[in-house]
Amino acid sequence: MRGVLLLLCLACVLVSCGGDDAVAPAPPRVTVTDSLITAYTGTFTVAGGQDVFECFYTDTITDRDLATRGALAVQGEGGHHLALYYTMNHQPTQHHVCDDAEMATWNIVAVAGSEAGGGDDQTLPEGLATRIPAGAQLVIQSHYINANPDALTVVDQLDVEVVDPATVL
Repeated sequence: MRGVLLLLCLACVLVSCGGDDAVAPAPPRVTVTDSLITAYTGTFTVAGGQDVFECFYTDTITDRDLATRGALAVQGEGGHHLALYYTMNHQPTQHHVCDDAEMATWNIVAVAGSEAGGGDDQTLPEGLATRIPAGAQLVIQSHYINANPDALTVVDQLDVEVVDPATVL
């Protein structure tokens, strides 16, 4: 998992140093395997002097019940934390500044803090997990505190460990 995150960081550095060639932002996406959920925001901008929660509704609807144990986040400069939620109140794929009313309909899956370098001590003990029901839409929430006067262009990734639901107490 760390290797994938390191490659993402390297790609972010290379893209940010690429000169004036504009690259169209990729939409948010989530991939789900038997062992890992990878949530990717795509590139977005955080305005200068802002403390903001960005919401990314993905096109991923779970096709089975899932159980998750841990998470590891990688964010750009000013990243505070990255979270994965699910909702049964499906929305079109989109990115916008979060509002409290929509977040009240979400259920937490995993969160990892980037402010400490994306530390990997975000894992529940053996036998415990967060459950995601089949038919749930996955939503990424990214929190940034940009203390700089200039806007930041960033990209985030959250890797969430998936475990066999049969192993959960």
